[in-house]
Amino acid sequence: MAVSEVLLALAGNWQGSNRLWLVPTEPARESEGTAVLQPVAQNKFITLHYTWADEGQPQAGVLLLGQDG
Repeated sequence: MAVSEVLLALAGNWQGSNRLWLVPTEPARESEGTAVLQPVAQNKFITLHYTWADEGQPQAGVLLLGQDG
């Protein structure tokens, strides 16, 4: 079964601001980030590749999203 049309409609390149709270009593760490959503495997899954920085150090991650009917 394919991922939902809602997720497919979000496919593309995104940019935004991030806030990361590691300790509730300390200020948030802020950075710019990017995300790329891309359908894969005949639209059965969508990948989310994302980047940000934490204390000036580049970070990256990836998610694989699917839907079980």
